[in-house]
Amino acid sequence: RYLLPSLQVLAAERGEPPHEVCGFDCRFCSDLAAIEEGIERLRLSGSRHGGAGETTGALLHGFFRFFGAEYRGGIVSVRQGILQNDHGEDPGGSPSLGGNRWFFVENPFEPGKDVANVEVGQLARIRDELRRAYRHLGQGRPL
Repeated sequence: RYLLPSLQVLAAERGEPPHEVCGFDCRFCSDLAAIEEGIERLRLSGSRHGGAGETTGALLHGFFRFFGAEYRGGIVSVRQGILQNDHGEDPGGSPSLGGNRWFFVENPFEPGKDVANVEVGQLARIRDELRRAYRHLGQGRPL
């Protein structure tokens, strides 16, 4: 679900010029009014984007459910707002950058770079903690 607009996409939609750093386009929208308008568009667009009635707590609970129980690997692309599947392709069919890694969060300003930095030996612990948080919130308990 999209909860916030992509600041990079907003900048491109508004025609802001690219701002290259080390060969990467790092422009982003910093106009508060444009960001608020983008949030409102997402809010009004329905359930795919969280819906008008969903609370922050429900969204957080869903986050822990997804990453603790349903997530099976792939690249989380903040910039594109997609989760590339665990077969190494995004919904459009292009190859993934994360291969078969369990948890890969792509740096929105440097595509292909993993910012999750999760060591293989810690994956089980991280998943256990995500599941624990999901259970606790589901029972009304604090984290």
